Amino acid sequence: LGTADGAFIYQNPDNSYVAYHKVFEPMHPGGLVPYDIGSPKRRVIVRRTSPDGIDFSSHEVVMAPDWKDAQDLQFMELTSTPVEGGYLGIVTCYHPLTQTIDLQFAGSADGRHWRRPARLPCLPLAALGDYGGGMIWPTHHLVTDDGGMFVYYGALEGLHGDASINQPSIWQFNGAICRARWDQGRFWAAVPGPGGNVEASLTTYPLCVGGKTLSINATTLKDGVVRAELLNH
Repeated sequence: LGTADGAFIYQNPDNSYVAYHKVFEPMHPGGLVPYDIGSPKRRVIVRRTSPDGIDFSSHEVVMAPDWKDAQDLQFMELTSTPVEGGYLGIVTCYHPLTQTIDLQFAGSADGRHWRRPARLPCLPLAALGDYGGGMIWPTHHLVTDDGGMFVYYGALEGLHGDASINQPSIWQFNGAICRARWDQGRFWAAVPGPGGNVEASLTTYPLCVGGKTLSINATTLKDGVVRAELLNH
């Protein structure tokens, strides 16, 4: 596959295969971190397909940093779990300036076009020196069980390299295997921009309606209420 190191490979219902892995490519302007071991290149996620698991297609980039991201952000891994309407992914996000790694959620309708709506850690780092204080590495895609989704991850105490020197380095890692859980169907939410006790509105894209029941996945705080109405366009 020509991977930089690891890869996540999945078998589709039709017995074909899809692989997600990182590759190195030229660094984007402003992203150079001289003491990173991958310098002067950056890490991005690519996708390959195969009819038999032996011969894989050439890769296409499916996740790379853009103008909304911090200038040093890079991507190490992408897992993929089938869910209603598409796929839910865990992205291993690398921050070369601090030599830390955390995880974000990503979603895709087709497995090729991935979005990170929040662009915030879904599993933040612990204090440096504790398990998961420097780096978090997923060991598997999300596992569904009893109304929850779990990720098993390597929680490392230290950093990826030495940020105090001006040459690329890598350190020996010390950590443990841990687990995190989320309720199914509650991975992102729309919230009022200012926060607090303010009124907010949200309009969905056009939906086909039918039946006599409307389900809303929402929660309120304090004396908040939810009101819904149909819009006729």
